[in-house]
Amino acid sequence: MKTVTLVSLILGGLGLFLFGVTYLSNNLKVLATGDTFRRTVAKATDNRIKSFGIGTGFTALIQSSGGTSALSIGLVKANALSYESAIAIIIGANVGTCITAFLIAIPGISQFMPIITFISALMIMMFKNRKVQQISKMLFGFSLIFFGIWLIESNVKDGIADKDWFKNLMYFMNNYPWVGLIFGTAVTCALQSSSAVIGVVQGIIATAATVEHSPITLFGIIPLVIGANIGAVIPSILTAVGGGATAKRVAFSNTFMKVVAALLFMILIYPFESILKNSHQWGFDAKLQVALFHLIFNFVSALIFLPLLKPLCKLSEKVIKDDKSYGKKIEFKELDPQVIKTFPSTGISLAFDLSNKMFDYALSMFKSLETYMNTFESGNKEYMEQLENAIDHIDRNLADFLIHAETGRLIYNDQLKYNRIMRAIKDIERIGDYGDNLSVFLMNMNDKKEELDTQQKEELTVANKTAINLIEKTMKVYLEADEKLALEVIQERRDFIQTLEKYQEAYFTREKSKKNQVRSSYISLVYVDILNSYERVYAHCANIAKLFNNDKVIHKNSKTDEKRFASMSSRY
Repeated sequence: MKTVTLVSLILGGLGLFLFGVTYLSNNLKVLATGDTFRRTVAKATDNRIKSFGIGTGFTALIQSSGGTSALSIGLVKANALSYESAIAIIIGANVGTCITAFLIAIPGISQFMPIITFISALMIMMFKNRKVQQISKMLFGFSLIFFGIWLIESNVKDGIADKDWFKNLMYFMNNYPWVGLIFGTAVTCALQSSSAVIGVVQGIIATAATVEHSPITLFGIIPLVIGANIGAVIPSILTAVGGGATAKRVAFSNTFMKVVAALLFMILIYPFESILKNSHQWGFDAKLQVALFHLIFNFVSALIFLPLLKPLCKLSEKVIKDDKSYGKKIEFKELDPQVIKTFPSTGISLAFDLSNKMFDYALSMFKSLETYMNTFESGNKEYMEQLENAIDHIDRNLADFLIHAETGRLIYNDQLKYNRIMRAIKDIERIGDYGDNLSVFLMNMNDKKEELDTQQKEELTVANKTAINLIEKTMKVYLEADEKLALEVIQERRDFIQTLEKYQEAYFTREKSKKNQVRSSYISLVYVDILNSYERVYAHCANIAKLFNNDKVIHKNSKTDEKRFASMSSRY
């Protein structure tokens, strides 16, 4: 067989393997991620052993330690997960990812994979049911992993294993394990899949095991596996780029643990060199040997670093300094439903206080937007993400807390406050959502290297200051049940709608003058959406104000008031 054909088949096998791992992982993530993962993590944030177990189990399920690491860092960036818990989850993810190597090591499994590939492909084409489609895609990806490994193994064995250059390369790997470490790290960084590199390594050593006086041994293969584990930190590093100090500390800690464990194991393999070079005498499959070492490496690393989480956190804090402070520290305690069951009035007061904190975070978002609009600093963007996540988290906690209230036991004032909280928190949550949308608009604009023109910047500055003013007034209405101020909020919202309409008319006039423009800019495509987002913020403020007063039913004491409210009614 010609060398070009061999290389093509081997590369094709690697491509199938990589596609299979990615395809399987992506489809498993659809089923396994989202609120389920977030809720599960939230229950274990105070316990490193539980966090370790979540990381292990979740990674074994989605077949991607990089995916788990990225999710954990994302939750840290959103302030939904503590730094220590994220590290414990990532340590667990490193252990959970070992399952792929054990699946590949199952004897004879590859011969059934073409049948599974055929059946799953038929199911994908024939069935439209979403669950059937998802399962079929998972099976398709799973089968391609083994099909790819089989292609690599068979072509290495039949066409390359007996070549002098291949034998010389294997001898070199045996004699210079540190080169193998660097090579394994570099290839994994390039492919961003430690499972792929370790799978190929298993294929090579399995092929070598069939050759008498094989030039490749476990001593030469182990450094490649260790290097693959170091290279696996790339997804967490990429996720932390552009993030704040905490996210960068998580990525640093993950890298530090892998490098320290790698150096330790590289030193330890030398006393066992003669044993490792005769691993073919151990009496069990060469692929399984690699899978076992991969597990031992990550499990021993876990045993070393889990008890050392606090010193590791302190080290990372010294290496990576805190971000510039953009606002108040985001912290809150979840309410226990047992409180409102036992002491309803106390529970309502606690819920009211927490809803006020939620309101305060919404206000902080729009104040941060004002800063971000002028600086585009990443720390400010991350702070807004944390605020939005905190608002969502409080919303879910309050809804779960208040649903346990026995409303029949509440006195009239508490009943009134209960109803107002239940209705207001949904509007506050939506204000936070629109604040997040606005920050994303601005972030995308900055990423695309576009800038607001002078008029747009002035309009958005006015719109944002109005939002801050209305949110502050609405907070006061909510806190003090101020009926008079509630009417002001409703009227101001209506008055500014006219201003937004003028902004939109001016925008369309400007766009008409650009009719010869080759393509639209990102700003021109989303500018109306930005203005509409501010309009919705004002609307949600008015909704909360209407819980306390409404100009439709207010008593009119003078002709001036009558005339004013008549004009308001026509625009209601």
